[in-house]
Amino acid sequence: MTRAGQDLFAVSDRLRTLEQLIAEKIDDYSELSAGNLRIIANAPRPALPAIARYSALYPQVQIEFSLASWSMAMQKLREREVEIAVIVSPERSDDLFIRDIGISRYKAFVRKDHPIAKRKKIDLRDLADEILILPEDGSLTQKLISAKAKKLGITFSRLIKTTSFPVVKEAILHGVGIGLMLEDGQFPSNHLAAVEVEEMNEAHSLCVVTPADKRDLRLVKSFFNVVVDGSYGETNPS
Repeated sequence: MTRAGQDLFAVSDRLRTLEQLIAEKIDDYSELSAGNLRIIANAPRPALPAIARYSALYPQVQIEFSLASWSMAMQKLREREVEIAVIVSPERSDDLFIRDIGISRYKAFVRKDHPIAKRKKIDLRDLADEILILPEDGSLTQKLISAKAKKLGITFSRLIKTTSFPVVKEAILHGVGIGLMLEDGQFPSNHLAAVEVEEMNEAHSLCVVTPADKRDLRLVKSFFNVVVDGSYGETNPS
């Protein structure tokens, strides 16, 4: 789509959102039924557990879920191609409604038979000669690693870039190398060990985000209720 087309789409979507809000107000928030929610995330968790809870409560709502890099998720959110993003450390602005749902830290993930798995903590210099597996360009992980490597004056010469965090995890399980991932971003595996990294102990916010004018749409609001407020038993959001 051209830039002009994207701008026109954004304006049209804002008008549709306003019309939908008016219609829902007229209906007095009647019982939630069929509809569609487009959700994007930059890691499987906590998005997928939240979707599982939501789908159990609202089985008639159709979910379109996709994984993307941090940069792509932010782009699709701002261009209104999705209603909701479950993302780490989003860019904050007045045109986005953001709720924090937790925190997470980066750790080095290795197979349990890897020598590093026996250590409690490492620093990034320990990984300079290792095969490092990272998600695609545009990921928050790559941005952080590049910035910290530059600050420390080290180079990671043995890099393997993949398309997403699930592929990073799969590569680690197959013994390809070491992955840097958020500690809660993947389903736990008994075959992996997570080791603290000295220079990457910052806490990153896990957030649910929607365009600000969509926050009161019935489907969006019900998802926020489930994920943020823990209102898992609520069947008639208001």
